[in-house]
Amino acid sequence: MLRRCRLEASPQVAMKDRPVSIRVTGLKPRGRVTLRARTRDERGRGWSSWACFEADGRGEVDLREARPLSGTYREPDPMGLFWSMLPEGSRRPEGVRFVWHTLAPITVRLTVEEDGWPLASTSLRRLAIPEDGSVVREEVTEEGLVGTFFHPVREEPAPAVLILGGVGGTVGEDRAALLASHGFAALALAYYRNGTLPRALVEIPLEYCERALSWLESHPAVSPGRTGVLGISKGGELALLLGATYGERIRAVVGYVPSSVVWPGIYLRWHPRQALRSSWTLGGEPLPFVEIHFSLREISELFLRALKQRGFAPRFVQERPLEDERAVSNGAIPVERIAGPVLLISGTDDRLVPSNRLADLAIARMESRGHPFRHEHLCYEGAGHSIGVPYLPAVTNRTGPLLHGGSMEANARASADSWPKVIRFLEESLGEG
Repeated sequence: MLRRCRLEASPQVAMKDRPVSIRVTGLKPRGRVTLRARTRDERGRGWSSWACFEADGRGEVDLREARPLSGTYREPDPMGLFWSMLPEGSRRPEGVRFVWHTLAPITVRLTVEEDGWPLASTSLRRLAIPEDGSVVREEVTEEGLVGTFFHPVREEPAPAVLILGGVGGTVGEDRAALLASHGFAALALAYYRNGTLPRALVEIPLEYCERALSWLESHPAVSPGRTGVLGISKGGELALLLGATYGERIRAVVGYVPSSVVWPGIYLRWHPRQALRSSWTLGGEPLPFVEIHFSLREISELFLRALKQRGFAPRFVQERPLEDERAVSNGAIPVERIAGPVLLISGTDDRLVPSNRLADLAIARMESRGHPFRHEHLCYEGAGHSIGVPYLPAVTNRTGPLLHGGSMEANARASADSWPKVIRFLEESLGEG
């Protein structure tokens, strides 16, 4: 009997944070086939993944249930072919980042093969912003602000989220656009190293972010009194600070791999003799911070170790000062003042910063000081610093010599599990009333 193989992927056009159902039918019962996925990032670099499967007795492979016999991922996972993509032609794939800063769709080509021969193929379009015009994008430059605002097109104003990125200084348009597709008005705000903003992350005024909150509240697409803040890494530190400082204006805080203490500022060109200064100011005064002190000898040893080990984990740079209770108390963010629920997200293998420990410190402080709102820490076993939007290639676990930690599987699992929980948390926290 003539078999006709069909490769079904649904939906073929969807937001990139939505899972896809992939199924192959018309195969030889108990026969073996290979599924491949391929795409290109915005720099033109090819990314690909593959997995070999045995068809069931009906000649079908359903990626929701099928366990790969071999391939770039190992456990049943409907989105395994997406997050397990590796950069083609790279000798050190763990240091390569999937670069996609634009809002253009990502095209993924799926192919099913038998004995090296293609049987069927299809293409998917993964969207950062809806193509039907249901989300509007606006560049924000008023009042000295630098950012991008996304909001859904609807009659009633929407709850708002202020999004703060990490030390890279980039504007996180991808998260903002995705949040807008879920019904939120989202402002992705740069706070340094962008446009006319300061070049170094040193003594950044919290009042700058307060202006962003005012801008949000005055926008006709925003429902006043229903604003939250979401921060990533250094932005997570800032998000907790804003919640503790402007509690009357912020109803919820989300912190990805955050810090619950203030750390020294970050210079573009750091020198060991450079004076330590706070990352933030309020009312023109630097905020107290946890100081970090290393001798020239220790710094030299760090770089030698990095050369020998082809990378090092800077987590311990912050771990050592955390042993000083007095220093921690001096730089601690008063998270108990946050007038709303708090959700923190981290991984046990974050090697860049001790985010799991810092998140635990925040939860413990809120518990001991009677924070009356929901406060929760999602800590993912084996995940590193790179937890974020799900279903994108999860290979990156380092930046140059700096290790981020976490396996691909653990980072992908953490991203897929935490993202819908963040959406639900914001829906519940910023709802009516």
